[in-house]
Amino acid sequence: MNEQEKHHNLNDLLDIMRGALAALGGFLIRFGGRVTFLFFAGNFYGADRLGTFAYTIAIVETIAALSTFGMKRSLFPALKEAKSHSDDERQIAFSAIALATILGFSFASILAFVLWPVLDMPNGDTPFYLFAFTIPLLSMSEVFLSLTRHRRKIKYEVICRSIVEPWAIMSFSVAAYFAGLREEGMLMAYFFALSLSLIISIIGFSKLYNVLAMFKAGVSIKAIKTLFAFSAPTAVVEVIALAFRRIDIFFLGMFTSDVVVGIYYAAQNIATLVEKIRHIFDPILAPIVSQTMTSRGLKAAGIQLEQVCRVIFTLLAMQTLLLSFFAEPILNGIGTGMGIGALALIILMIAEAIDGSLASAELPIVFAHPRFNLILSVTGISIHIAGCLLLIPLYGAVGAALSLLMALVVLNILRLAFAKKFFDINILTPLYYKPLAALTTSALCLYGVDRFILPLREGFYWPIGVVMCIGIYFGVLKMLGISQEEKDLLTGFGSKQA
Repeated sequence: MNEQEKHHNLNDLLDIMRGALAALGGFLIRFGGRVTFLFFAGNFYGADRLGTFAYTIAIVETIAALSTFGMKRSLFPALKEAKSHSDDERQIAFSAIALATILGFSFASILAFVLWPVLDMPNGDTPFYLFAFTIPLLSMSEVFLSLTRHRRKIKYEVICRSIVEPWAIMSFSVAAYFAGLREEGMLMAYFFALSLSLIISIIGFSKLYNVLAMFKAGVSIKAIKTLFAFSAPTAVVEVIALAFRRIDIFFLGMFTSDVVVGIYYAAQNIATLVEKIRHIFDPILAPIVSQTMTSRGLKAAGIQLEQVCRVIFTLLAMQTLLLSFFAEPILNGIGTGMGIGALALIILMIAEAIDGSLASAELPIVFAHPRFNLILSVTGISIHIAGCLLLIPLYGAVGAALSLLMALVVLNILRLAFAKKFFDINILTPLYYKPLAALTTSALCLYGVDRFILPLREGFYWPIGVVMCIGIYFGVLKMLGISQEEKDLLTGFGSKQA
């Protein structure tokens, strides 16, 4: 890599890291809201109502992904071809908004007036019909926020997804409970929170785009055809990807009680602390990798992906150890008796750590060969469905978690193989040994102290375990040394921030 290429790569990585840092702050706020909501729902609404809520939003969010029609990702290559602030760009953007709106309301109507009665969900209650119309709220806000990310502005996504949605759901749920709306309170809270999120996403969009000029440019039939042609495979992949994350809830609802579903849903949400670390990079990583592939080629994009995946793995390894070690007390803190889901939570976190570290390898496949990504998605969900059908009747929530683990292991092996075969991109490099060594050392020390010296999971000893794990982990990383590439990144990040 020549000096100019190194300079471009460093600047892109700095943009990625700064965007991820901004998103991380938002994610921690969102996670705080989600945990607060789970604590209130688990202790007041109860695990059974939480299970009903989880099952219902699993259906709605899966259909909403189909309404978004893959444009959360496929918009970037389409917009890249158009000149910034041109009529072509405005037509593509306006066409995407129109498409998401029409699809959203169409699928919401089908769910409310056809599928709900078939599933016997509404039972005559208006909130279920109202709840179906969260679908256009979700699909429209996703497109508006994708358009703001195209301008490399992610603060509106942080505000919507990390502040407004989780804390509004929490606030409305509390208000609904004390107002006596105990059956439908959480569903109504979800609807109102997404309404607020859509309003804010529209405000952010209007500040970055000339709305009047966009109306004058109008909807382009050609743009809609282009979006349909390019987005169709990605849309199917996105629906499968979301169904992949919800299918275990579906089958748990079929084979177990609402209480088990509620406990598993709580474990899933805790595991998102591992899962979402990768996702904080996505809003800025996706457009930058797309632009790198277009302007500097696959080799440069592959270097970026390898570096970012290694940073993600370094963070995830430590988090997975900490959350696994304290899994039972964490769940018991959310609701009395929920600690029985600790093993399921540990398995979920291991699965999320594997996926979070390697899933970004799919980006070149999404942008260059979306049909290959479809093959990966179909393979993954097929394994997961088979695993759920086999393991949930035997092991309940633990079986659901094992099914997800098996599917993600196979899926990521295939992702890495495809990235190597079709793009000559190698994500797993020898430098991965450093976080692995730090993880192993920290785990041995933590479990050794807990068993032979101090019960770190009891009483007020847990802060000692947290400090010990973090100190040993980063101490081992420092002893193994920092590469020149990492020094350049840290130095550049510090100077840019200053």
